[in-house]
Amino acid sequence: MTSSQLATRNGGSSDITWTDEQKRLIASTIAPGCTPDELRLFAYHCQRTGLDPFSKQIYAIKRGGKVTIQAGIDGLRAIAERTGELDGSVSYWCGEDGEWKDVWLGSKPPAAAKTIVHRKGCTHPFIGVARFADYNAGQGLWSKMGPTMIAKCSEALALRKAFPADLSGLYSSEEMDQADARAIDASAPTRPAARVQPAPVATAPVEEVVDLEPEPAAEPARPADPAPAPAAAPVAAPEPAPAAAPEPVAEVATPAAPVTPAERLAAAVQRLTATGRRALVKAYEAVLPGVTDIDGWLAACSPQPEPHLAGLTDAAIAALNEGKHPRTGAQLVNKPGRRPASAAPEQPIGDDPEQPFAPD
Repeated sequence: MTSSQLATRNGGSSDITWTDEQKRLIASTIAPGCTPDELRLFAYHCQRTGLDPFSKQIYAIKRGGKVTIQAGIDGLRAIAERTGELDGSVSYWCGEDGEWKDVWLGSKPPAAAKTIVHRKGCTHPFIGVARFADYNAGQGLWSKMGPTMIAKCSEALALRKAFPADLSGLYSSEEMDQADARAIDASAPTRPAARVQPAPVATAPVEEVVDLEPEPAAEPARPADPAPAPAAAPVAAPEPAPAAAPEPVAEVATPAAPVTPAERLAAAVQRLTATGRRALVKAYEAVLPGVTDIDGWLAACSPQPEPHLAGLTDAAIAALNEGKHPRTGAQLVNKPGRRPASAAPEQPIGDDPEQPFAPD
């Protein structure tokens, strides 16, 4: 099949088609890390909802080895409007006092947001209430536009109640932000703690790593192609590399000449060996605690790839392939066929928690 045609809810069809080049862009940027079957599932959701992925109305995000279909709030509104039965909506905010207001002017984020959606022909409205503590991702737009973000969550809840046949199983990006990043405690002195840690980290334990086997084959050369074969060879690695994760990355990142930051990020990751991939995930453990493999890392970083791409220089990739932190030189993981090094002290990963490899 060379193209896919999107269908609208009212039975008509749109003129939007997917060329082979667009399919490759979807696989590398809009639905990174997805298998061919998951990409077909994503295409089905686009066809069922009539949303255009190139307009950022719908996404496919890989979490914990499973794909989640997400839509932007504009996509949910478009589906509801397309039914011809949406009769307006209004949002409110309240603080800890429980008093609802139609505009939030407080310096602190609201405690909750409420959206009321009206549907033509219904005698009652549909109400969605979202607590800030339940959805706050603690970073990005959540730290700058908290009232707007929590209002989008409440609106998505209300729209799904009002139009269950059209929006069932479709969640907004704002609702799922909390699944991509941990909440940040504003009272925790994260930056001072990172600066207090001294930089002398490449200590003797790193140099005293000894081969388990005398044969040269026991320590494989660093491969340029991140094929899954090296991941199957580890015998003493403290964190075994996922066996199935590398395959989707090699299969979907097919564009020969990456043009977008997300494509360049995926291309840079292809230069990492199995050891380098585990070291990269380990280095980001503090800021992406729920990410356990390279596919999850790509899914979390692709929406805003520039800061992460800036850190994956040639020198950084070489250090990661040695199992080391690219900034501090600390040994993060051991290469296959090596005896585990003694535990090194905790090392800082950078002053900016969103850019662990940012240059000083």
